[in-house]
Amino acid sequence: MPAPPMMDLGSGMDTQKTIKQLMDIERIPIHRIEEDNERTKIEILAWEEVHKRVQRLERSTINLHSFAGPFNRRSIVSSDPGAISGEASSSADSVKQDMQILQLASKHQIKSDALKISDDLPPGKFTVHVNDKKIEYNFKGGKPSSLISLLKTKSRGAFDASSVRVDSENEMIVLRSHYEGEQGEIKIDDPDGLIQKTGLFKIDNEVKENETTFIFKKGLLVKNENTKKAVLQNSGKKLKLVGSVRYNIEIPENSFLEKKKNKKRTIEKPLQELQSEKGEETVKPVIMGPEIIVSVGDVRIKGHQIGRELFFRKKDQNQNQNPDQSVEPDDGLENKVGMGFIWKDGNKEIQRNVYFDPEDEDQHIEISNVTGGKSVQALYFFTGSGKGEYFNLKYTVKQPGSGKLKPAHPVELAKDALLRINGVEIKRPSNKNLTDIIKGASLNLHRVTGEPITVEAKANSEEIIKTLSDWINAYNDLLKFCRDNSDVSAAKDFKIDRPTEGGDIADGYREIKNRSGVFASDSTIRQLVITLQLITSQAYPSDIKPDFRVLADIGISTGDPGFQNWKNNKYGLLEVDESKLKNAIENSPLSVKELFSSDTNDDNVLDNGVGFMMTKKLKPYSRQSGGLIAIRIDLLKNKISDNKDRISRKELSLKKKEENLRQKFGRMESAIKKS
Repeated sequence: MPAPPMMDLGSGMDTQKTIKQLMDIERIPIHRIEEDNERTKIEILAWEEVHKRVQRLERSTINLHSFAGPFNRRSIVSSDPGAISGEASSSADSVKQDMQILQLASKHQIKSDALKISDDLPPGKFTVHVNDKKIEYNFKGGKPSSLISLLKTKSRGAFDASSVRVDSENEMIVLRSHYEGEQGEIKIDDPDGLIQKTGLFKIDNEVKENETTFIFKKGLLVKNENTKKAVLQNSGKKLKLVGSVRYNIEIPENSFLEKKKNKKRTIEKPLQELQSEKGEETVKPVIMGPEIIVSVGDVRIKGHQIGRELFFRKKDQNQNQNPDQSVEPDDGLENKVGMGFIWKDGNKEIQRNVYFDPEDEDQHIEISNVTGGKSVQALYFFTGSGKGEYFNLKYTVKQPGSGKLKPAHPVELAKDALLRINGVEIKRPSNKNLTDIIKGASLNLHRVTGEPITVEAKANSEEIIKTLSDWINAYNDLLKFCRDNSDVSAAKDFKIDRPTEGGDIADGYREIKNRSGVFASDSTIRQLVITLQLITSQAYPSDIKPDFRVLADIGISTGDPGFQNWKNNKYGLLEVDESKLKNAIENSPLSVKELFSSDTNDDNVLDNGVGFMMTKKLKPYSRQSGGLIAIRIDLLKNKISDNKDRISRKELSLKKKEENLRQKFGRMESAIKKS
């Protein structure tokens, strides 16, 4: 059972309870100050939420009209999605380009021979060159793993060095460049031969063969009195000829001409009959040379017999010769088809002809045997009296090894990206951030395309719609939060006669305030809401057609009157007609951009538009220091601090008062006891 309250033996009163009751009454002002502090803390949280929402709306608005915003960027759109991507500025050239990716840029990667893990490599110095970086090494000797560790330690971001375990006894060194394209080729200076011993590099003694398509250029084609018809077709790859024509092109003396097999030719006369027409000609077999070859892939001749030997006609002693030109007599040329080589010997221009054979044989012509070691100044094509076509001609260039170090086991070559744009081939050292192909655009190449594709810089409607959606959500979020926390209790709820103990008119006011929103009747919030609604509802100037002057023109509004979501309509929240907005952005992105930000006085400075005005009007509210909301939060925090000081002073006063009461009750009890 609980113990009965202690009664004073003198008066018979519960003095402790009496003192407590008296002190509780004295503490009512303190409780009200504490309640006021709790309400103030809630207000601070509410204002901080408003501040966050204002700053979020400000960021979303700036993103709409900033230099890096979606209206100032375009996306690269290609007819082959995934082959090319990129971004472009609003000033990017919007002209469509026909583009073909022939080759992607690649990073140079090489490997060594299989090296025994247990073997020791000799010491040696070497230097690695990658791009513009030069890295010097001094290997003290040791296992392959020690060399790999040294390569890793000083690679300086120029390349990666790693090892691949071939089996339990052998491993390979693998180097991979950090740079794409030919600029990223890994080169080595190896004076001590250490790197050559690993098999990473070797001396280049191999002969290389490079084929190049022969393109006839109109300006180099020279007609003469025997030219009946000479037409270039297929972008200069084919010469259609009746008669003869000269083509000015310089060919080194160490060059070779090669005619490949053509299985579809028809022989109209046997070879013996052709040879019987040669008269006093000397037949010399053609010889394949070791260096540069000019390859005639297909020479199609219609209606004429051709030969495959190289003929040198003996000069007629009685024939008058031009002192400045020695030309093989044309006896029988009307029945022959081939090409001639023209060169100079001093001031004399000399010509010798080569006749082609339609049989399925390969033939090779050593130009130095024709010219006597002179370089060719021009070629001479002839078809006799019939018609002929020269096409698919190719140079096959054989180059001897450089004698320098080259990768012994290339895994991937250092190649530049190769593109063909509107028929013109170009090279670039990288696949990414190519800014010099389309003006104002940055391209990224992803894969080779089998045929030309269409590339165009277009406004990214999806990104613009997403940015606008973020802006609308931020706007609605701020507006709704302010509206929800601005409700005021009706005046009829106020009760003058308070039924509660100790109630007064102040209690009635506090009760109404507690039932009202945090921002009820707050002028700052009211002004913020009015400003936002005014910005989104007013009209703005426009010089671009179609001229979108209000947000409703692009499908953004507060909804139609009587719309089913009447609460949003009442609050002034923005709603989107998605089809109307998408249509406006895709067809008129610049008009939509001008609605949000425009330059009305042509000084290249934005001064109007929904986005510009909203950013301008939000600044006084969004500032972290000195802004309207920041100042309000600081005032509320100071209020709490002042209230705490008041409570502390009040508590000290009450403590003294309680001590006085105890002394007074003590004296009263003593007096009662004495009486």
